[in-house]
Amino acid sequence: MRQTVFLIGAARSGTKLVRDLLAEHPAIGVVPYDVNYLWRLGNENLEDDCFPSGISSKAQRALLAEFDKVSGDHVVEKTVSNCLRIPAIAAAFPDSRYVLLLRDGFDVAESSKRQWQAPVDWRYTLRKAMTFPLLKASGYAIRYARQVLARQTEKKTATWGPRYPGIDADATNLSLAAVCARQWAACVRAACDGFDEVDIQPLIVEYEKLVTEPIHEINRIHAWLELAPVSRLTGLVRSTEIGKGRRSLASTDIESIESLINETTRTLTQWIQNK
Repeated sequence: MRQTVFLIGAARSGTKLVRDLLAEHPAIGVVPYDVNYLWRLGNENLEDDCFPSGISSKAQRALLAEFDKVSGDHVVEKTVSNCLRIPAIAAAFPDSRYVLLLRDGFDVAESSKRQWQAPVDWRYTLRKAMTFPLLKASGYAIRYARQVLARQTEKKTATWGPRYPGIDADATNLSLAAVCARQWAACVRAACDGFDEVDIQPLIVEYEKLVTEPIHEINRIHAWLELAPVSRLTGLVRSTEIGKGRRSLASTDIESIESLINETTRTLTQWIQNK
């Protein structure tokens, strides 16, 4: 039977890298973009990505149709906002498996801060727009377009990435580094709590091990999926990003987020040890 694998990780944790490396295996197909617009069908009016009432039947049908476009015995999907709604996903797709990718919070915050401030990549945005079901998800399309335009005009309240509860107020009142740290913390805490709630054991992959031993870590995923190992990977893997958060963030930024990141890291470490 065909296996659906959800790659769960906060934005800028390396989920795209893992997806693309897994796609090199002949038995694995991948959804090439985050498809939050499909997940939000029926929940377009919610202010965040948590979905307390679950995945709508409309979204479930659209996602299954998207997965059917992908070849391979295993299909991998990596929408980063899925961190915030594990129980809803488990209810809608009960036979799926999960890889949880974790990365140092300082490095995520630094990378996310750059992404929030980066100009819109219009080539990528237009490519993705070609796959967008405008008639099915017009509400999400309007919200997304507003966010893109707001980022272009450098409005402080423009958000990027997973919408955790309270993100709009944080984007208005806090520094960007603090918002990025809160976004990371909200995502990883929600993922861990979600897995506990539905009693699912994900395969845990640490970004730092992945980029220093990529073949070993990718083959660990292959073994977990009962697939043959690979001897080489063609995707570009760099370990130079490890520690970049503390190297590149301003000292004032580090001071403002250190307590949250350290506390969340301790919680994560304890959670992993209990698994």
